Amino acid sequence: MLRKNDHRRGEIIFDELSLKMTGNKPCCYGEILVNQMKLGKGIKSVKLHLNAADIPILIVEYLPNSTPKELLELIKDDCP
Repeated sequence: MLRKNDHRRGEIIFDELSLKMTGNKPCCYGEILVNQMKLGKGIKSVKLHLNAADIPILIVEYLPNSTPKELLELIKDDCP
């Protein structure tokens, strides 16, 4: 059973990524759109994995109990 603050790590394979950040503000004030869906509530961190020999992947840390169902459907669990 998950506790309220337990987080998981997963991957999102995407076709489209949009990132809008302001350099002098924390990342929580920015906007990340993945396949035209905004990442937000429940997402703790996002890492972009780019490797010339692989497909692009977002690695996300998230709180399952706080993340909307639509976002959970994008996330593939058990990321290394």
